[in-house]
Amino acid sequence: MESFAINGVVQAEYDYGAQGRQVIRRLTQDQKTIHNVFDLEGNRIAEYEIDDLTSTSTLL
Repeated sequence: MESFAINGVVQAEYDYGAQGRQVIRRLTQDQKTIHNVFDLEGNRIAEYEIDDLTSTSTLL
């Protein structure tokens, strides 16, 4: 996991898959988790967010 901070405050955390692609982005200040979807050639084709309260996903 990698992270990005401003003045020591973490703004985002990033998880990468086996092929080195970013698969999850957590925006810590907004309390959002964004998942990335890739096609077989490695192109990012979608991003979606899951609402923990309702267990629904939203295509971004």
